Amino acid sequence: MVVISGLGVAAVTVGTTGRPAAWKPYLPAGMAGVMLLNVALPHVPAALVARGYAPGLVTAVGLNLPIGLAVLRSAVRESAISRRGLLRTMPVALGVLACAPLTVAAARAVSVGGPR
Repeated sequence: MVVISGLGVAAVTVGTTGRPAAWKPYLPAGMAGVMLLNVALPHVPAALVARGYAPGLVTAVGLNLPIGLAVLRSAVRESAISRRGLLRTMPVALGVLACAPLTVAAARAVSVGGPR
């Protein structure tokens, strides 16, 4: 989880510092998209299937959802990204989110000395 979080921090840092570039605002917007998709894909459906609480549900709905929406709304309002650009960000965010289980599995394999 440290690696995944570190990649997110790196993407936001690169996207918000240094010389302006047309592509830079899409890095934090993409991370906000990942946060939103993280609510919609694993957490809420897991709670529905379990007919109760699923680990991470409160964090996803209480933090990821409002922060992700606020970042994307601000980016569009401030013209950092266009609405069309926002739509282009979502497939990238979906791809990043799809890689998360692979990253976790790889990190787990390294940290415990190999796959079980």
